[in-house]
Amino acid sequence: MNPTDLRVIKTKRALSESLFTLLESTMFSSITVNMICEEALVHRTTFYKHFYDKYDLLSYLLQNITKDYFEKDLRDRIHQPFQSIATFIDFPFTKI
Repeated sequence: MNPTDLRVIKTKRALSESLFTLLESTMFSSITVNMICEEALVHRTTFYKHFYDKYDLLSYLLQNITKDYFEKDLRDRIHQPFQSIATFIDFPFTKI
């Protein structure tokens, strides 16, 4: 599986966004792989080709959120400190 393949990128993005959406209304412990797959319109087999389990997906999601924050230009973070961290703060940590 090539990590730069557009299909891989789109699938991982869909699964990540689905988990993020589910976390807005459901505790992580109550979320199942089936729920994530239904939300993302992805088959379970495809999920397991990309992630070991829902914890692996959560780790991937958190890594991407923090990576996006730290990759932003320092100038942007200085001039817009509250906007640049908004994505990280908006993450529903209380659901984990």
